[in-house]
Amino acid sequence: MKIDNYKLKNRKKAKILIGSMAGIITLGGGYILSRSYGKYQVEQSFPIMEGQIKIRKITVDLSLESCDDTILATTEVTGAVDKYEYQIDSESWKEGSATQNFNVPSRGHHTVKVKVTAGSKTAETSEEIDMPNSETVKIYEKDIPVATCGDGLYKVEHKEEDVDTNWQETEYRFAGVNYTDAETPYVHNYVNFNGEKWRIIGLVNVKTKDEKIEQRLKIVRTDGVKDQKDFGEYLWDNEDENDWTTSKLKTMLNGIYYNSTNGNCYTTSSTATQCDFNSESGTLPKGLSQEARQMVDDGVTWNLGGTANYNTTTVTQYYNYERGETVYNDRPKEWTKTNDEAEHKGVGLIYPSDYGYATNGGNKGRYFCFAEALYNWDTEEECSSNDWLKPSSSYLWTITPYSGGSIYAFSVTSSGFVDNCYNVIYSAVVWPVVYLKSSVKIIDGDGTFQNPYILSVQN
Repeated sequence: MKIDNYKLKNRKKAKILIGSMAGIITLGGGYILSRSYGKYQVEQSFPIMEGQIKIRKITVDLSLESCDDTILATTEVTGAVDKYEYQIDSESWKEGSATQNFNVPSRGHHTVKVKVTAGSKTAETSEEIDMPNSETVKIYEKDIPVATCGDGLYKVEHKEEDVDTNWQETEYRFAGVNYTDAETPYVHNYVNFNGEKWRIIGLVNVKTKDEKIEQRLKIVRTDGVKDQKDFGEYLWDNEDENDWTTSKLKTMLNGIYYNSTNGNCYTTSSTATQCDFNSESGTLPKGLSQEARQMVDDGVTWNLGGTANYNTTTVTQYYNYERGETVYNDRPKEWTKTNDEAEHKGVGLIYPSDYGYATNGGNKGRYFCFAEALYNWDTEEECSSNDWLKPSSSYLWTITPYSGGSIYAFSVTSSGFVDNCYNVIYSAVVWPVVYLKSSVKIIDGDGTFQNPYILSVQN
């Protein structure tokens, strides 16, 4: 039996017991510590007196039997207690009771705190949890746990029957619920970018300017982020043409937004209005800063393939269609620096497949959702309601044109399905998306709202 990885503190009276819990937990001096890994359990026992409070026992059990990973903290004390409080990682303190359940954001490494207060006296501990069997992947120099259920970062392996052989590389994508409390989402994919909180879609396959298939970190600026302006609604194009390389939305994102200035935009009609992305006091967010622009990889190819089979297409089929040859009337199949040198600065939109891969599947699981057409996700709420890229209102534009006609582009609806019949001259929510250069590194943070990942450009 190996317990080399246990971070035992205060090793007094430590003994090995047989148990059936899963997980590792360390709690500091003065507590009874119960921790387990597989069928093995380690226990420490020694008393503590803290003023009026005698804490006789604190045990923490980690349940990994379902996708609802939880910690159950049980605190036993002698004397009257006014308040129990618990904290996971850098989230806010939550008041609870002697027996308290709280969710674990993802498998991997976490910090848990327990605080007990009686009168003016407080006993507190801050210790570490290492979830067992946690695979991690290094993303831009940051080790991030890989989830197998629940919310977190998932491995996506594209099989030969699903996609063209050029796109069989493994990807990693964040998936799970976007809770209404923006301070405590369980999908820990927040990243500081452009002085704002953006969110990581994943580490995805792209074609570079050298025609190589490589991986890049793909991030999105979503709406509904606390203390951050929403981006707004805009027409995809004002001339009823679903060609992204000539669309007015592309021009705005890679012009006045990219350069953090002001100029023409199309918000509610085909008549231009003025949008100002260079004002701190305006209704719109600031455009990209010079530092942010240096991080954007403008050499990445954006795929413009589409489909007319909107009502039967699954997420893996969308992934294939997006990278395919099916377009309307010889429209461009790609948006690159080569075919749009003047305006290709690297700011685009999500694909329908980005939305599809962002679900954790809820009680039905990801593979159930992957087998369902995205057009039917409004009736498959386990799929759509557990997807952090689902918009809360209106329609959300994607970059993908509908190949069965000249005037439609795909959008994600607030009811959760992907729609093909949304005319490009209508306004919809816009969430800017960029790929980050491979020279960018994650140097700090844990992806939570309070402690987002910190980026740095490495020379």
